[in-house]
Amino acid sequence: MKIDFINPFHLTVHSELLRIYSDNNLDLQDDIKKNRIIVPLIASTRTSRPIVVSGNRRLQAAIVLGIETVPVVY
Repeated sequence: MKIDFINPFHLTVHSELLRIYSDNNLDLQDDIKKNRIIVPLIASTRTSRPIVVSGNRRLQAAIVLGIETVPVVY
């Protein structure tokens, strides 16, 4: 499995993840600030822009924290 590091603004979140998960990421943001993102996001490349199918909260926390790249597997 290859892990790519991608700018979080180049990813789109699957609409179902937005519906399912809340915006409360404070604990996750603290953890990512201390440890970075340990588990890569999972994205689909079935469209012209990668769509995150697992890892929405990690992606949003990375954006808030200003992290320039996030680990992604396809």
